[in-house]
Amino acid sequence: PPNAHILCVGAGTGAEVLYLARRFPAWRFTAVEPSTAMLDLFRRRAEEQGIAPRCVFHPGYLDSLPSADAFDAATAFSPCGSGRCQ
Repeated sequence: PPNAHILCVGAGTGAEVLYLARRFPAWRFTAVEPSTAMLDLFRRRAEEQGIAPRCVFHPGYLDSLPSADAFDAATAFSPCGSGRCQ
């Protein structure tokens, strides 16, 4: 939908959200990331690019996300795709 709410699991430093936010200016995002250092970097990048108001930054894992939230779609990228998980 034009005003979608997207769940991004393992958001890292936010590359996918920053890309999607540029392409879809009405979308909102909930970013879940267990690394607070990565999430802090993502938050700074989102603030610099002006999309932070459209983002919820959730430090932790998916199981700690409030279940009341509803999403239109979800993304999850694994670092194993780069060959690091063996």
